[in-house]
Amino acid sequence: MKKIIFLITFFAITRISFSQQINDEGNPDRKIIEVKTLERKITKPVNSFCPVEGKAVDANLPQLMYKDEIIGFCCEGCDEVFIKNPEFYQNKLIRKEK
Repeated sequence: MKKIIFLITFFAITRISFSQQINDEGNPDRKIIEVKTLERKITKPVNSFCPVEGKAVDANLPQLMYKDEIIGFCCEGCDEVFIKNPEFYQNKLIRKEK
């Protein structure tokens, strides 16, 4: 129980202070948040495979928070491609089974 409370508190704090927001100029309501390196140690992406390349996600590489989900990528650069058209790639996102 303490671990759950810690994680909820940590996510609330890091989302506000540590993460970098990337606003889409075409739609200011749509926000993408970059997950920083230290935060990646406790975050788990919702996907097993990269929505851009379709390869296995590497948890040590860039992650983004989009629509309250952590999305992982297979290699550096895929996150930048995702940012350019997140709606297209979110539709290609294969979520892990719970």
